[in-house]
Amino acid sequence: MEAYFKKKLGERSGKTKDGKDWAIFNFLMETKGKYPKMVSLDAWNANAEVAKGMKEGDLIEVTYEAEAREYNEKWYNSLKVVKLELLESGAESSENDLPF
Repeated sequence: MEAYFKKKLGERSGKTKDGKDWAIFNFLMETKGKYPKMVSLDAWNANAEVAKGMKEGDLIEVTYEAEAREYNEKWYNSLKVVKLELLESGAESSENDLPF
């Protein structure tokens, strides 16, 4: 799905029981279309590194999957990024910002 990167929301990291490092980067995207929607996504490990380099307004291609987890007999949904790619930078180059 094509969307716009809107905002970096936070980052968490740690180690698994096996001692492997993990990282989750949470961000907000805005869908394209007549009625755009804001969606919060979690990018893990390699996708987290890609998301960290993005800026507001960047056009992205994102594939994600929904999953739910139980904690204390309550269920929580999350959207996990499967693939994340920058299609077009939303930032203008400094050459285009010149007044002459």
